[in-house]
Order: sequence, then structure tokens, then C-alpha cells
Amino acid sequence: SITEITKNVLNIEDKDSIPKELVYSVTPPSNGHLALKMSPNKHILNFTQFHINNGQLVFVHNGAMSGGFNFQVTDGLNFTPRQIFTITAAALVINMETNNGLRVFPGMLQFINSQHLKAVTN
Repeated sequence: SITEITKNVLNIEDKDSIPKELVYSVTPPSNGHLALKMSPNKHILNFTQFHINNGQLVFVHNGAMSGGFNFQVTDGLNFTPRQIFTITAAALVINMETNNGLRVFPGMLQFINSQHLKAVTN
């Protein structure tokens, strides 16, 4: 699954730097990879607070349910201490909400829609 990483869960501010200047360097995540939304299959290990603020950073889950990555942020002059970002995937649950069947006559074309068959996930 692919999940956006928002500034509500990963955010740093520096009074004398703009978000484009705040660069994260990360270790490869243990249960997936980080990517930009426009290229979800391209693994990245560096991104900026600007990417996060603008909804461009995603985590692509693959593997264990629990994991994460280590990261450090720089404004080009100073570095934060290394931090840990933990990621826990939720199990996907699929439930059938509607399963009403479909009646058709021989030679008849009938579309199946959500009134006939519908599944929902958590």
C-alpha cells in the first residue's frame, strides 16, 4: 500500500530556513521505501520539508508490518541529531457490504454495479 507522509507526522521548522532548504537524509526503511508521489516506484533517501508540506512524500509498504527508518535533517549548515521514524502497517480487512445477486434473461446484457455487489475496506 502507498501512504502519504504529512507534516502532521513528520515536520521540522527552522526560523532562518525555508522548507526547501530543510533536507532530510534517511536510511532505507526496513518495511518498504520512501518515494515522491509522482514516481512511487523510485526509492529515495533524500527529500525536503517542502516535499512533505506539499503532499509529495509517500511511503510504499512492502514486508513486515512494523519497521521504519532513521533520519537526520540539515539546513546546509547545521544537522539535527539522528532520529527514528517508526512505521506500523495496519492489516487490510475487506468486507462484503452488498451481495444481492443479479437476474438476467438469456441474451440480455446487464451491468453489475454497487447495488448488486460492493466490497469495503478499512
